Amino acid sequence: MRKKLLFLSLILFASFLLVSCDKKEEKAKEKEQSDYYVYYLNGEENEIVSVSYTPTKRKTTSLVEEFIKELSHVPDGTDYEAPIMHQDMFLKYTLEKKQLVLYFNEIYMDMDVTREVLSRAAIVRTLIQIQGIDCVYFYVGDFPLKDSNDKFVGMMTADTFVENVGRQINTIVAQKITLYLPSKNGTGLRKIEKEVYASSNYSAEKLILKHLKEGEEGYKSVIPKGTKLISVSTLDGVCFVNFDSGFMAQDYTVTEEVIIYSIVDSLCELPNINKVQILINGKNDIIYRESFNLQELYERNLDLIVTDEEEDEEVEGEE
Repeated sequence: MRKKLLFLSLILFASFLLVSCDKKEEKAKEKEQSDYYVYYLNGEENEIVSVSYTPTKRKTTSLVEEFIKELSHVPDGTDYEAPIMHQDMFLKYTLEKKQLVLYFNEIYMDMDVTREVLSRAAIVRTLIQIQGIDCVYFYVGDFPLKDSNDKFVGMMTADTFVENVGRQINTIVAQKITLYLPSKNGTGLRKIEKEVYASSNYSAEKLILKHLKEGEEGYKSVIPKGTKLISVSTLDGVCFVNFDSGFMAQDYTVTEEVIIYSIVDSLCELPNINKVQILINGKNDIIYRESFNLQELYERNLDLIVTDEEEDEEVEGEE
């Protein structure tokens, strides 16, 4: 009798262990399965935000299809924008040797530069999470995607887009910024370093542009009064600054190259920015003051910087 009881006890204990292990494995699988995010554009279309997502599929190809469907619409109750604006914009995909190729039709090219880069970042960041995908390529029709400078975008990975996603409001902090403002006669730049206080949620890019617009005592502003900053985003070392048409208001007391490089040099002081593109209402097919093609990505140019002595000499020469 005791042997039977002992035998039954062992069986029950073994069954308990098996059930416990199964539950642990199920929980682990559930955790692994739900550890995904879908990325969208925020309402202002100046950064991407992540939303936790639990897929219903597990197979790689099925996950691709499920995520593409999610990227085509936004979660209820949000003001986010879908990276794939129109469902018929996406044509098909191929997956071979862990390389995912997405094919879009010509509607894809209707997006302005800022939205296109942000949408591309959201799509790649979402799909690159899937096990079995190492990189993503974009095609428009039968041809590889080209950027605004007519260069092939090529392979994209999780490290292609560097951006702070999903910022949270924290507190007021001191930040050091460097501004390049017009010299007295408007033909050179003066380097100004200052410490400002702002919310840690306020991006360094916005902070710099805010102070360039406000100007400093004794210096002119390079951003016309009333100009609206529609968006500013930094991706892969390029800062996209999108103004409304107010930026085109002319101030001929400051040369056009001083205006452009005041913005470019100030933003390029940030460690994550190497180039700047200025857009007007999301468009870059504009020539600013008949001299600067806004389709160009402008890099730092410190040749315009003048010293106190040089500035005084310029002013005396004009007198």
